[in-house]
Amino acid sequence: MKKTYTVELEVTLDDALESQAIEVARDYYRKTGGAREPVGKSGPRLKEIPAEGFVSDAREAIMELADAND
Repeated sequence: MKKTYTVELEVTLDDALESQAIEVARDYYRKTGGAREPVGKSGPRLKEIPAEGFVSDAREAIMELADAND
């Protein structure tokens, strides 16, 4: 039987730690192969989403790092 848990997390970071979290998350994203998105409406072409576009702020960095620990 599966159970679902809801977790609320509050994280406080100073500017230096915020920048570090973003860089760590971007590095992890690059090492795991990143993500791709469709190009145009015709055909199955995909383009890579760069780490800077996928992890652009501390919130996204925290979510990427949390997902890395599943």
